[in-house]
Amino acid sequence: MNRIVCFGLVLITMILLCGCPGKLGNTDDTTDDTTGTAETSEPKITVFENGSTRYNIIWPTRPADEEFNAAVKLQGAFRACGITITHNRDNPDDQPKTEYEILIGKTNREESVRISADLKNGDWVIAVCGTKIVICGGTPELTFKATERFISEYLVAGTVSLTLPDGLYIKETGEYPVSDFLINRNKISSFRLVKPVAASKLETYAAKLLADTIGERTGVALDIVNDHAEASEYEIRIGATARSGDVLGDYEYAIYADGTSIIINGGKHAIVRAVLDFVDTYLPAESKTAANAEIKSTKTIMKNEKKALPHEPSLDKKNLVALCDQKNAFVVVIDIDAPDPTAESAIVWTWKPTSSLGFPSTTGYGNRVDEAILRYSEVLGSYVLCVTSSSGFMGVAKYPSGEAVWSNVATGLGPHAIEYLPNGNVAVACSGNSNTERGCVRIYTASQGRNSGKYISIPLDSAHGVVWDDINELLWVLGSTELRAYRIGGTDAEPTLTQVSGMGGTIPTKGGHNLSVYGSDPDYLWISGTSAACLYRKSTGTFIEDFPGASAISTSNIKSIDSFPDGRVVRAVATNVYAAHNTDRLVIFEFDSAGTPTRHEYVFPDRAFYKARKFSAHYS
Repeated sequence: MNRIVCFGLVLITMILLCGCPGKLGNTDDTTDDTTGTAETSEPKITVFENGSTRYNIIWPTRPADEEFNAAVKLQGAFRACGITITHNRDNPDDQPKTEYEILIGKTNREESVRISADLKNGDWVIAVCGTKIVICGGTPELTFKATERFISEYLVAGTVSLTLPDGLYIKETGEYPVSDFLINRNKISSFRLVKPVAASKLETYAAKLLADTIGERTGVALDIVNDHAEASEYEIRIGATARSGDVLGDYEYAIYADGTSIIINGGKHAIVRAVLDFVDTYLPAESKTAANAEIKSTKTIMKNEKKALPHEPSLDKKNLVALCDQKNAFVVVIDIDAPDPTAESAIVWTWKPTSSLGFPSTTGYGNRVDEAILRYSEVLGSYVLCVTSSSGFMGVAKYPSGEAVWSNVATGLGPHAIEYLPNGNVAVACSGNSNTERGCVRIYTASQGRNSGKYISIPLDSAHGVVWDDINELLWVLGSTELRAYRIGGTDAEPTLTQVSGMGGTIPTKGGHNLSVYGSDPDYLWISGTSAACLYRKSTGTFIEDFPGASAISTSNIKSIDSFPDGRVVRAVATNVYAAHNTDRLVIFEFDSAGTPTRHEYVFPDRAFYKARKFSAHYS
């Protein structure tokens, strides 16, 4: 943090000219620390003396917790000096404006507005404006920090009197990857974000994502309004606002200038991608210099298309299912289009971790394999199998060679689901086994080496499912009672997880168990619990229990449910074979042209599997 301390005759002159030191011309907050020494004749204001004060503490009308707590803490510091001082909200009905006030945070008082106008997210300031004292940060957290600094500098317990220089101005500034961000030569602080009045969940998330990223990289906090707000000169319009032009197709998006405003528009499978592309193209992550985004007025439609994957003969034009066969401790991949899916001839591939495949230890694998998914790793240039066992094993192997890529053990935590991330790390949902309160979702830094055991962990009661959403770049996680979405940040070696508010929610079935991708529309996720199955729609944030074929498909104790692009649904339900949570029956539902499902059941006499997972490398 850089600190600027300014007071004295120069500032007094500026106060007379400007009314308040909140706008100090082109003061450079990134310069070295500088201190001005006041003359003995410098005017001062008296905050308290002889056991009394004329001041009141004022906090915003709708304060954040940190702003309210700052006011309370400041009041306590005065009390420790023997001074009684009141604190109240910035509301003339509750607290009429008075001449002597200490303003905490971004109140509506003129002095707060003036001082805070140029504060970035990482900045805070302590300033004297006439008889008002302003203590404000770019965020509520930094307002609290500035208050603590004011207390430590001026309100040490037992202080008998306090005077401050008239024109005191103390500022600390944050450091940002982009020192100054412009769009078509206009300062980013001139803009506001506009979303549709009836924004979808994904449009709302896209607007928040852009605001957060701009804040993180430039320190500038932009307001988000909907398109009922009166139009302004500088806007970044997110999604299908009333002033964004034509509605685009589900997978289409466009970024272009409309006069002095910017349009970032996209369909339901492309709006988040549009924002991510804007960030990747125009907003540097590490530059310390100014950046100007030159955005043309040409409207070019782009598509968020599914990535083409390399040819692999064993996968070509096949509909495959991986059985998590606990009876035989194998992953068994079968072709469900074979004349008899239960026959040996239907088996495409089998696997278990061994030392000959390069796994240093298979401790924790045992006979509790509970997840097996296929992905394609651009990092490795190979298909990969991702496996967990509730005995503790977690592993990634190349497909079809089966050779080890990464493995680790979470003893006692019951890994129940795994996802391969585009950067080579893995996400794991751990149920906690019988101690569900130990449930969690973890990101392991598998990209850092075959045996990397470093991870970050977020508690989630009885976590059972995890899915990477490559369209919206979100990690979806299922716990016992709730579905959550997380944004992954940081670096490959030091990842972070941030929960996305407004996405997910309380599931309509108890005991959340299965989380998987809906085969024919990436806007949906499959969820199952102890009593039923449902779909979750990302764009609306709704859980759908009455989905097509629900009366036939939904039941209790579903351990896995998946669907294929052709509409077929594959389901495994525990039937107490070998263990209470296993089954020897694979059920496939096939729909006719009228949407009526037909049930096909296949019995595997020599197997007992936990999940029957669609074996497809596509995330969505």
